[in-house]
Amino acid sequence: MADFISQIQNIANVYAPATVNNRQSIEQIATLISHGTVDTVNFSDDGKNLFQISQINSQFDDIFGLPNTLTSQQNEKLEKLGAVAENLFSNGSLQARSIDYDAILNNITKLYEGKTLSKNEQDKLVTLGAELQSYVQNLSITQLFSTSSVSATNTLFNTQLSDSEKSDLGKIAQQLNRVLFTSTDSEGSSFLDSLNSLYGLNTPSSQEEDNIFSLFTQRNSLLSSVLLNRNLASNYGDLL
Repeated sequence: MADFISQIQNIANVYAPATVNNRQSIEQIATLISHGTVDTVNFSDDGKNLFQISQINSQFDDIFGLPNTLTSQQNEKLEKLGAVAENLFSNGSLQARSIDYDAILNNITKLYEGKTLSKNEQDKLVTLGAELQSYVQNLSITQLFSTSSVSATNTLFNTQLSDSEKSDLGKIAQQLNRVLFTSTDSEGSSFLDSLNSLYGLNTPSSQEEDNIFSLFTQRNSLLSSVLLNRNLASNYGDLL
């Protein structure tokens, strides 16, 4: 990184005093950089994973748009929808999407391709990935029912996630509600339509939905890897 900064400083020193008529083109400067002494800039695995997470967040934003900040009237509608949702969950019209452990394992395997990962470490990452899915699903239900007492799973990551990470997961819990839950009848589908209309979110095609959940699973695997490198002992004990 020091070499990289040095190269940029050299370019700045060479071209800063250039007159308007004698300035170098962008192509010439790009050539100078490419011919410099810097071959690669190495980033940590966590840095790469966090960058990929931000890329997935951007894809979700492109597909769904950003959730509305609800007005007081819209919050009243949300409260009414929450009462409807409670009945839909009770009669089975709406269900939390089941956790696909094989898909999580597949993503972990791809993430650590070419690296040595013990079975124990692999199991920890799969467990964290599954708990992250459950965490986001519970956040979605929490937002709908306007209550924080949905599940103990919501407390697992509270001390390990940064404020921005919590904010991102809260937004994803709103954006992905169509794929976080499955509807078994038209009543459940109609409810999800109403909820997303309230949030002002776009409706993805059925083909997009499968890809969206694959991205979500991949994101959970990436974040699991980052979290595993943080001090999780206080929350997970023997799991780590």
